[in-house]
Amino acid sequence: MYRLVFKSKKFLVQQMYRLVFKAFSHDMLLRGPKFTLEPPPKVQFSNSSGTAIPCAADGRPTPVITWMKNEGQVIQDILGLRHVRHDGSLVFSPFSPDEYRADIHATTYRCIATNSVGAIASRDVNVRARSAQNWQLTTGKNFNDWITWKNALASRFKRRITMQEFLVHQSERKLRHKETLVDYIYAKDALLEKAPFTIPQPDRISMIIGDITEEKWQIALATQNTNTVEELIDRATALDAIRSAKQEHKKHSPKSQN
Repeated sequence: MYRLVFKSKKFLVQQMYRLVFKAFSHDMLLRGPKFTLEPPPKVQFSNSSGTAIPCAADGRPTPVITWMKNEGQVIQDILGLRHVRHDGSLVFSPFSPDEYRADIHATTYRCIATNSVGAIASRDVNVRARSAQNWQLTTGKNFNDWITWKNALASRFKRRITMQEFLVHQSERKLRHKETLVDYIYAKDALLEKAPFTIPQPDRISMIIGDITEEKWQIALATQNTNTVEELIDRATALDAIRSAKQEHKKHSPKSQN
């Protein structure tokens, strides 16, 4: 016959504290997903090479990576065209021109990381595959082999202008009346990209700023200490908002009595 032994009150309290601490510690170890490798906003690739768009996230428990289309539809693997790799990367396989599909090769994706704590979504990833089908839709010309199409594409989009053309267009392209700073920078940078020589980023920024005809905004951009044209565009976006607000205020302010 066994005798039931009751544990002391002190021991029961100790056990209770241990259970509470264990549960609290478990909750403290839980972490929502956080991207350790977020996919880029734009991805372009050729149909002959394919590509893989990386996406990775950390958290506790380990997040599950899925991909969805911009409209919110979770994507499915499509044999020979697209699949999600075990490491979370979205893989586009090489494909022939007649396998081109706009809903796969010319659309927007987002990477989703999910665990029991929550879920996060990446920025939009704009995917564009350059295939013979793209070229045919753009030009109406039919190129049956990849090499011919690639050469035609290169001649269309990578042609540099002559030195004389560049000097004329470069000197004439200044900030226009009522043109936003961002629109001007995009247009000016596209012109500099076609120069018959490579222009380093610092020189490119100086040339862009130098042709801003409004001194106030020229100085404002020059003092931003930007290292790339992309950074310059970010600063210009904020300045455009200020310019617009000032113009609206001036438009609705009462005329001076003097």
